[in-house]
Amino acid sequence: MKRLLLERTDINRLHDMGLLIVCGGQSTRMGRDKAALPWQEGTLLTSLMIRARSFAFSHIVIAGNQPVDLRTLPGELYAMHPLSDRSGRVRLTEEELTAVEPHQIHRLEWVVEEERTLSIYLTADQGEPCGPLGGLAAGLSEGPCDAYLAVSVDMPLFDNFDFGDVTKLRTRLGQKAVECIVPTINGRLEPLGALYSTRCLPVIIKLLRKGERRLRAIYDHCETEYVDVTDKAYAYKNINTYNEYKAIRALFYNSTRKKPVISVVAKQSKTGKTEVSTRLIDALQKLGYEVGYVKSDGHGFTMDTEGTDTWKADKAGAKAVAIAGPEGYAILSHTGQKTDLMTLAEQLPVDIAVLETRSRGVEPIIEVVTDYPADFENCITPVDNLLSVVYMNGNSDTEYLKVDNESVAASESSEASSKQNSQAVNGVAVYSLADIESLAKWLVTEVFFN
Repeated sequence: MKRLLLERTDINRLHDMGLLIVCGGQSTRMGRDKAALPWQEGTLLTSLMIRARSFAFSHIVIAGNQPVDLRTLPGELYAMHPLSDRSGRVRLTEEELTAVEPHQIHRLEWVVEEERTLSIYLTADQGEPCGPLGGLAAGLSEGPCDAYLAVSVDMPLFDNFDFGDVTKLRTRLGQKAVECIVPTINGRLEPLGALYSTRCLPVIIKLLRKGERRLRAIYDHCETEYVDVTDKAYAYKNINTYNEYKAIRALFYNSTRKKPVISVVAKQSKTGKTEVSTRLIDALQKLGYEVGYVKSDGHGFTMDTEGTDTWKADKAGAKAVAIAGPEGYAILSHTGQKTDLMTLAEQLPVDIAVLETRSRGVEPIIEVVTDYPADFENCITPVDNLLSVVYMNGNSDTEYLKVDNESVAASESSEASSKQNSQAVNGVAVYSLADIESLAKWLVTEVFFN
């Protein structure tokens, strides 16, 4: 009986796995704490935790050196003394949840009504921060499980929680256990989003003592299996700059729409919105996309010619007028009120829609300005919602662009110029009118699902 009980316990343990969220790093390129960046109804950290609740993780480990804001988690959080049972828990207040310090609170219980209670362990690097490798070591040391899915907090679209076969990390009769199961995308390793056995820990500690900081160095010393996840490449997109954060947020917004869109706005008329819009349409069309165009006109408009049959029907009071020709059709509908541009865009039979408007557009937003912007205070779009600026005067080959708070001369090479332009100035990518093709390529890569 004792033997049977042990075997049943071992079988259950084969599927026991924790989630390790790596929050470490100084976020120097981002300029702010990544974990606390807004995402959906919470933050990058809390939205990742909420998505993970629907999977069978036994617990969550958060490895980071900064206090974490857990206010947007549903339910209630209780601080647990390391040696106490449930009766020794203390409910955290709203103020305490604002900055939960990993150096002070060891374990939390996350209680959501009519759902299972989930334990949360908080840990930090011992000594000097050592990047993701140090975060992985801290997390594997802290958690009570022997297998973890390690995910970086800066992967806002991650949903591949059932990646890999966790049973391969455990020794089974007649089979050799692996120690790491690593996803690959077109042959590129994705060390965060991978499965790790705690048997990796001695190797990681030795690497850290030698000054190693690269996660992939583990695989030279541990039994590793690689799994292709190219079909889920979107889930592994990570962010390092504020502009990348805005771009992936725009990608997420567009993934929820019937048609992906890009807004082109300007504070004043005659700035060049239509010039930018038409050049962008041409550049996207050359990249193989069918593009639609929706424009806002606050003064009213007509799409017909006086004296034609459809004009006469319209003037006679027709609620809607349609005309079909050999190569297309047009519909003019009198709604009695202004129609939302997104509603119109979603009806277009195209791949992408460009929305041109003087008012604030929907994200992602490109704002057109006259000259290269020293700052973005005069833009109609709040800087936190502004993805890119196109300036009409000047040439990208001669202008000086601020890249990560440093001034560098733009390269004459279009490809190099594109890379430099797309670096964030306050999280805003700056392009000249002459570089619209580079802007289009960047949008396709970062903002639209291919």
